[in-house]
Amino acid sequence: MRRSTVLAILCVLAVASCSGPPSTYDGDAALKEVAKGKDAAFLKCKDVWKVGETLPADYTYGCLDGSTVIVESYIPCKDGKSRLFVHEGKAGMDTEVAISGSEIQAFSKAAKKAALATCRG
Repeated sequence: MRRSTVLAILCVLAVASCSGPPSTYDGDAALKEVAKGKDAAFLKCKDVWKVGETLPADYTYGCLDGSTVIVESYIPCKDGKSRLFVHEGKAGMDTEVAISGSEIQAFSKAAKKAALATCRG
């Protein structure tokens, strides 16, 4: 393969890998809480993720769907305390987006982009 072709491929891969901010996953922490019997502290997903309502400021990593803990990935915000969440509803589809302590929006690419801009400052 020609060197210029290899360089072009590497450039494309580098740009693709930078297309979005990394997310963090607190699944291990959530599962430790469940193992300690603290799953009652988790709010029910249907009670938390309501468009137009405020995502609790202390929302950290998930909620209960029935007896299942839904552990969500998040993006830490620039302020060091808020987190941007994209909630997956039924069938694994993104259904809502919110920054902890802020209004929950119906998921769309535009809503996610606006939340990300706010989160990253």
